[in-house]
Amino acid sequence: MATVSEWLHQAMVLQQQGRLEEAERIYRQLAEERPEHADVWHLLGLAAAERGRLEEAAQLMARAIQLEPRAPFYHNNLGNVLQDLGRVADAILCYREALRLDGNYREAYNNLGVALDAAGRPEEALACFQQAIAISPQYAEAFNNLGNTLYRMGLREEALACYDHAVELDGGYADALVNLANVFIERGYLAEAGVCVERALRSAPQHAKAHWTAALLLLMTGHFERGWMEYEWRWKARGIAERSWRQPRWDGGRLEGRRLLVWAEQGLGDTLQFVRYVRRLAEQGAEVIFECQPRLRRLLAPLAGKLGIQRLIEPGEEPGEFDVHTALLSVPGLVGTTVESIPWPGPYIEADEELRACWGSELVRRLGEPGRRLWVGLCWAGSAEHVNNQARSMRWEDMARLLDVPGVEFVSLQRGCEREVEGYGGRLHRVESQEHGVEDTAAIVAHLDLVITVDTMVAHLAASMGKPVWNLLSFVADWRWLTGREDTPWYPSMRLWRQSAPGDWSGVVERVAAELGQWVRRS
Repeated sequence: MATVSEWLHQAMVLQQQGRLEEAERIYRQLAEERPEHADVWHLLGLAAAERGRLEEAAQLMARAIQLEPRAPFYHNNLGNVLQDLGRVADAILCYREALRLDGNYREAYNNLGVALDAAGRPEEALACFQQAIAISPQYAEAFNNLGNTLYRMGLREEALACYDHAVELDGGYADALVNLANVFIERGYLAEAGVCVERALRSAPQHAKAHWTAALLLLMTGHFERGWMEYEWRWKARGIAERSWRQPRWDGGRLEGRRLLVWAEQGLGDTLQFVRYVRRLAEQGAEVIFECQPRLRRLLAPLAGKLGIQRLIEPGEEPGEFDVHTALLSVPGLVGTTVESIPWPGPYIEADEELRACWGSELVRRLGEPGRRLWVGLCWAGSAEHVNNQARSMRWEDMARLLDVPGVEFVSLQRGCEREVEGYGGRLHRVESQEHGVEDTAAIVAHLDLVITVDTMVAHLAASMGKPVWNLLSFVADWRWLTGREDTPWYPSMRLWRQSAPGDWSGVVERVAAELGQWVRRS
């Protein structure tokens, strides 16, 4: 008859082979027969964690610790589970206990550093990574994590050196290769970034962040066919739960006579950019139920028929019966979009006529009769919640240089800017407020001659209305604006203005001001 150790060995082999259900079955049987055996509970907890049952895993590991509190790796692994649950403070306590029991536990130092960095204590995190490296100078993961913390502290060169060294120690270390790729992308070295990503994928074919970075590079450089395929890794790479229903996802097949639920998944600008595809789906015979963000509902509701939307809903609202569903940003790939085949149905967003009339009267009251001077809308910052907002947004002081251009009435399209623009009242008309909806912004934009904005929702709104838009972009812009172009196939009325160096908004605004001055002189 097999001993407990032999059964545990068999279960561990099954677990390493990915046969988790079989491994768990053995662990549970052993737990019933030998409930005092701490290793059984610990390994059962690891299996539960691998299957995504984190709360259960934490409870199982805690039971193992009750039975054997002197095992440092129990505390370390419980810390990992708590970290995944977002209980960072509790994870820190676990890692510290593991280190109290074993002061040379390099993994515990490394994991403690990650937790401290997540808790906003970067200096302490650096000390932990350095201690892990002192214990094990060949520890590539610690160098990689040290680089991550240095990068977030703004020490780019030091971070790059850490990533380089991690790759020197382990040529196939996918995390470090992806981090190197992202640094290269930030600096505009796209070819070098591509090499790093391909190396990462060769060493770790299922590495979600490597696939995600590959998607951004491919789409940015116009390689849409593979780019859209890689873009489907966004769910795993970004830690976003993909929506699920009992109905299947649409696979790009026949739509005639089928009811299709399309759901918005990202920001307001993304929805405004890609809602154009709904008409194409309707033309293929689909009856489209479209789920949009609540802030867009009042704008889109009157346009539903024009956009091909049979029924418009928002999250939490029952969609009713449907046959298949898809995320909105999966549609371009499913219909085979290339750079050359990006659909432009003509301006497809319109302002509500009543709101347009109301705002027209208000703008005349504030700016005078239209035609006497150019009416130009300004927007200089996006939502602070956007992952890349620091790079894509500028300070008001940078945008304010445009106010020196004569012959223009400038209108602020920026929300919540009262303090920023204080003192500019004579040169900047502030009409937006927190109470206004996107539909109000559309009604204001309808009366403007030009919109000058950074890469935010306002750019998509104005361009989808067919308005002239000057979109001011960071040195390495979002993938949708491609590279090296002043125009974009997404919006015929949009012109792109790119930074010539990272963070250099003054150069962009200077060029825009000169061009705006010429426009005034031509008018």
